Amino acid sequence: HHCSYDTGQYGMACKHEGVPKGFPTPELNCSSWRAEVLGTLEHLDHLILPNLEMFGNWTAPGLSLNRTVKDHVRSLFQRSGISTARYEALPPENIMEGMQYLEANILGNPRLPSSVKFLIGNVGTLFGTVDGR
Repeated sequence: HHCSYDTGQYGMACKHEGVPKGFPTPELNCSSWRAEVLGTLEHLDHLILPNLEMFGNWTAPGLSLNRTVKDHVRSLFQRSGISTARYEALPPENIMEGMQYLEANILGNPRLPSSVKFLIGNVGTLFGTVDGR
């Protein structure tokens, strides 16, 4: 299933759950994700606008990003496969653009091995250990 935003950040900023002591939470537009509805790979269009609206007038220390939904759309699609812009000519992403993604979560028990295509592991801490076998 897919969520309109990073669920950890959303939970900390909007629900005030699981916030580590002294951890700065982003100022999100929490009302953009109405009813916290999830999506699937085939049905996720209803998550696009909440994702784009989540960062309305977002600010962080040393960074002011008063941006509209159109600004978010422009920065998102300029790096997509439908863009005609030369990738090497694009400006670097800022912290907010790097956080703007749809989060995929497994809400159930996947059948192994047919349901898992690949895994990402922290090789540096696992290599050569019992857990890394």
